[in-house]
Amino acid sequence: VLVGHVGWANFAKKWLEREDGQPMTDDDLDLSVPHKLMINAMTQDIGQEEVPIVKRNYDELNPIERHNMLASTFLANNWPDKSTKKSDSAFAGPTIETPQLYLHQWQFPLSDTAGRKLCHQSKPLPNHIFGEDLLKYWLDLPQCVGDNPFQYIFMGASETISKLHRDNGGLAITIAPIVGEKECVLVHRSDGPTCLYHLRAQLDQVNLHEFPLMAGTRVWKTVIKPGEILLMPQGTYHQCRNVTPCLSYSRFYLDTVNLVPFLQSMVDDDAPEIDHGEALWNCATELRRRVDEFFDDTRLCKRQQLPMPRLTEDLVQIVDTLRALRNVIREIARRIALKIMLKTKAVPTVPNENIENNENTSEEKTSGPMKVKVGKESSARAWATMVEDIDICLHDFRYRNHDSIPKLRLRKDGNDEVCREITESDKPKFDIHRTELERVFTFMTKKSPYLMEDSTIATVEQIHPAERLVIQFLHKEVTATVHTVAPVMKAALLSFEDYTSFFDEYIPYENLRLPVAGESSVEVDPEHVVPGKTLIERKEGEEYRGVVQSTHSEPFLHVEMDIGKDLSLKRWLPFSAVRGYSTDNV
Repeated sequence: VLVGHVGWANFAKKWLEREDGQPMTDDDLDLSVPHKLMINAMTQDIGQEEVPIVKRNYDELNPIERHNMLASTFLANNWPDKSTKKSDSAFAGPTIETPQLYLHQWQFPLSDTAGRKLCHQSKPLPNHIFGEDLLKYWLDLPQCVGDNPFQYIFMGASETISKLHRDNGGLAITIAPIVGEKECVLVHRSDGPTCLYHLRAQLDQVNLHEFPLMAGTRVWKTVIKPGEILLMPQGTYHQCRNVTPCLSYSRFYLDTVNLVPFLQSMVDDDAPEIDHGEALWNCATELRRRVDEFFDDTRLCKRQQLPMPRLTEDLVQIVDTLRALRNVIREIARRIALKIMLKTKAVPTVPNENIENNENTSEEKTSGPMKVKVGKESSARAWATMVEDIDICLHDFRYRNHDSIPKLRLRKDGNDEVCREITESDKPKFDIHRTELERVFTFMTKKSPYLMEDSTIATVEQIHPAERLVIQFLHKEVTATVHTVAPVMKAALLSFEDYTSFFDEYIPYENLRLPVAGESSVEVDPEHVVPGKTLIERKEGEEYRGVVQSTHSEPFLHVEMDIGKDLSLKRWLPFSAVRGYSTDNV
């Protein structure tokens, strides 16, 4: 929790007045000084905006029943004044019904009118806390160009609760109350799937008999108030509750610290609302332009024997950020080029929208690490060219004060046949869905409507082939038919390079092989199946190379999951993934 930073929510200054009666000043807004919300001023400023509304106690795991409402209507009927709060001394007065609606996650930068009023006012956090805000380079909407588009307002009565969840995308999150107090419960990002059994275990209902690993859950709990900013690392599970009526400001954040999780989110395609590729491309382009501009100014001053421009801390930060971006972009280019060369498996490709026909494709399959459309080879060259441009930029910057700039020898990929020249129209637009199966799965709801109430299954012995279950798969509940029940099985969870987590798979030890130079593969000693080991899965006559993520010896089920649109997926899954019986069980 950060304290002492002022100006973080400057946009709200016109909605507030100090409780001590002192006039508001032109200084940055210091929320550690008590303020009260002026509903009339807020209504006058943003009352005509349409804002998203949900029921007060919604469930993050369910599809949220939300609709839009004029902000003026919400403010008039759902923000309690002193006469509507029945317990807190600051809201003393007669008791009436608590408002039941919650202004949930209003992304104001996307509104042309609200964005022009509220964007570009937040005073950045110091660089030793967060680095350069890379999201501000993503969109070029007139109302928020040069500002972070992921800024949100939340507003609701006391006891409004968001259930424990995590936000995908690989982004850090900040939460800052403007008025009122908010209780936040945080769970380490590694503990949701393990210690909380994919969130089946409830923090407010500890049951160490059914969920014994709950005892190892890393949990933090705090109540934040105006003047404090909660900083959450990417992937943190969190649950929020308004202790009092609360207006809060939240934003997502991308800097060099979470570039790798951001890249993994792009590969996993777990946040379709984010165009990761475009964000990285635009950011690299703008930072490179700034460094080139400084280089040009330096060379001009040197030629004219004028004082050299000063190297500022901000520019040093930009150069360091550009170096980090260079490596992430190189990884994108490497993955694409590698898969194009192999021509036998999928590639996270950047399609060239100017070419309609693509002859360099392979057929799609619907199971296992798949062969899918390879896409346009020029996409590999697009990212490779960006890497070269950054390398040249950083090289010139390094030797800016020299009389002459040494020649830079660029490192080539060794696969020039897939790195042909491109035009400006080949600027990449990312679309890394692999198959129709993945596309359909992406838009499935998180919670299955077919889960039978009170159908918890205590032991694997209760399950039989042909029964219909609801299974937890990649944070979503899906219905599945049981094919095989294995009371105890040794299996390794394999991750296949350049594939999304959708293709991670539990592989029985007997199907694993050890890659050997000059040979196809050999049987592997079970003692050598350890995390980090590269092994080969044999499946239907094909072999797939993967890296062991974890090993397991526990009950397993071989199931066929219903993905939708007559598509299905067969997988071995641990018994712990079972949520209960399906209502369509025969």
